Amino acid sequence: MTDATSREASVLESTPDNIIPEDEARREALRQSGAAYLQKAMEQAIKGQDPFQIDSGGLKKERKRRQPKVDPEFVAFGLLLRDSLVYFYMALYVVCQASSYVLISVSFRSMQTPAVLTFLHMLSAAGGLYLASQYDVFDQPIQISAAALKGSSVQIVLYSTQMLCTFSALHHNSVNVVIVWITAGGAAIEAVVACWLNSTSLSQQSRIALITGFSAGVLELLFDPDKVPLGVLMLTLWSISKAVDCLWKQLRVDASLGDRLKVMWLVSRIRDIGDEEALHGDSTIAFMKNVVPAVPVLLLGFICMEGKELVDHELSVPAVEVMLMACLAYALQLGCQLLLDQKAIKPEMQLGLKGASLLGAVIMFALEEHKTISVMAVLLSLASVTASLWAGWQQQRRESCSTITMLGQTGKNYSPVPTSSV
Repeated sequence: MTDATSREASVLESTPDNIIPEDEARREALRQSGAAYLQKAMEQAIKGQDPFQIDSGGLKKERKRRQPKVDPEFVAFGLLLRDSLVYFYMALYVVCQASSYVLISVSFRSMQTPAVLTFLHMLSAAGGLYLASQYDVFDQPIQISAAALKGSSVQIVLYSTQMLCTFSALHHNSVNVVIVWITAGGAAIEAVVACWLNSTSLSQQSRIALITGFSAGVLELLFDPDKVPLGVLMLTLWSISKAVDCLWKQLRVDASLGDRLKVMWLVSRIRDIGDEEALHGDSTIAFMKNVVPAVPVLLLGFICMEGKELVDHELSVPAVEVMLMACLAYALQLGCQLLLDQKAIKPEMQLGLKGASLLGAVIMFALEEHKTISVMAVLLSLASVTASLWAGWQQQRRESCSTITMLGQTGKNYSPVPTSSV
């Protein structure tokens, strides 16, 4: 027997029987804890509880302990803002739309590129709408798909045409000329299209208001020195696009109007596009109207040599600030309009907000150009806008009464909600 073997034997002989090695003690502890957990799980299963449910009481207490303290005044302000959110949207909408016309007009002093400026506004609006949709600001999220593109195709063409014509008109004419034309001409076009499609005539009050607004608008054009034939041509194109837009809206509201179209393939096409448009939310349509035509509008500007204008004129910091403010005002205006539509405010209130913004734009432009603009032009602009809005209110009131009357009848083709097309 060697010396190593004799030493091991002496160690084993000196170890007491009641002393367990360290590994054996660890195994015994694990076995006992496992048996206790299994016993507890069996008891919970017998009681109908989930034995594998994690006890999050400690986590909740820890999370609650880590929450920062919120100022009570800040909480009170948040509750007050939530209760008065509609009024906040209204005020922001009026301010943004009123300032948008003036900011765009001022932007053309440093960069005479209507198409490029239209592209920047469309891009900023599309980006703002998409970002707001990611934070669930709108009731219906933005859907980017081929069906959404098909449903908004008519709106894309009409909206981009009207917007480009408006920017081009603001480039050549004053803000008052553009606002008077859009307000008085738009009210006249809507009334004429509605009467032509519905085979009705205007009321006496509507006729007086339209004639007053149109006459004041013509006088404003005579007194306003800032009018260019090219700008008037752009406004004429805007009027044509507005007429088609009114026709499209009437076809979507009243399905019986489609029977007057004798071309069946056109009726079927309009019905398909209208159905796709009705399936998507207003936020999706507004996003598609701004994001799809943005690049074609920019390419049109480059074809019209607006790129040379960008290269020849170096922009200053104030000019860039004005353009950014104009883009921000347009994006906020569009977002507030969608949020107000979600709140389902009355049409009369919507018309009142539009009137307040247009009158505010006339006043802001008068304050901006007080050295060159005449007082008579400002007064005629205010009179034309007010009379045109009054005519629009009369027409809207008459349509509401006719809607109630038709709902009481048994007409099969009438639909008061613009869901189906033709």
